[in-house]
Amino acid sequence: MNNAGLGKRDKGELDVIAIDGKALRRSHDKAANLGPLFLVSAWAVQRGISLGQLATEEKSNEITAIPELLDQIEIADSVVTIDAAGCQKNIAAKIIDSKSNYVLALKGNRGTLHDAAIEYIVGHMENDFRDVPARGYTERLKGHGRKDELVYYQLPVPDDLIGREKWKGMKTIGVVIRMSENGNKFTTGVRYHISSLALGVKRFAECVRGHWGIENTLHWCLDVPFREDAAIPGEGMVSVMTESARVFRTLSTLASPDEGGFCLSIACLDDLSLNAFGFCGPQDRQ
Repeated sequence: MNNAGLGKRDKGELDVIAIDGKALRRSHDKAANLGPLFLVSAWAVQRGISLGQLATEEKSNEITAIPELLDQIEIADSVVTIDAAGCQKNIAAKIIDSKSNYVLALKGNRGTLHDAAIEYIVGHMENDFRDVPARGYTERLKGHGRKDELVYYQLPVPDDLIGREKWKGMKTIGVVIRMSENGNKFTTGVRYHISSLALGVKRFAECVRGHWGIENTLHWCLDVPFREDAAIPGEGMVSVMTESARVFRTLSTLASPDEGGFCLSIACLDDLSLNAFGFCGPQDRQ
């Protein structure tokens, strides 16, 4: 899918494409010993639209679904953000080969690299990053009765970082420290990332925060207005097709002709046309 002409972005700004998986909670079938279906979606953060989606029967299959989804959308000149499940060497290489950049969440599933990144960042944090060209940025957010303080640090990848040569295009590593206050409850969280972006901590912050938006926008929209998790499942992919048809018809009625309507990619249903879902372009809508 070509993303040109959709939505708006500032001059010189790269699109952020967030990729994330979501379970359809009531799609499991205990009688057939089948777990829930998982949908892997690509979300254009600035433009606010879904670029594509693939279904998989196991969460572990996200690793194979993500490269397939990347093949079906245009990601050149963008920044692709993925959570820890998609922090894989082949996925990073694929993104770079597609003339794009990545920001990948780093957790314990990456073992040695995860431990080495923590050791390096925390070690330099103890002397306030005096010995490395680190960049820092702090922002404060309010909403829904909660106050958040987010502290970002971004550093160049050291030459001797264990496993560096296996990650194509990796230039920087970063950490996000989140401190939240909700009434009398205080929570903290720390997340690490690897990236092909050059130093630019505000851009790093935008990408990380933008990735969280797929939960607050796309997933929330599917869960609440469209009641995706409450849908009674059919059999396997048929239930996904039926639910997709309902969602796309609803979206088509909400599209604004003045804005050219929605441009949607049905990545997991290549053999079916938009007409099969009752989807019409703005020129057909009276």
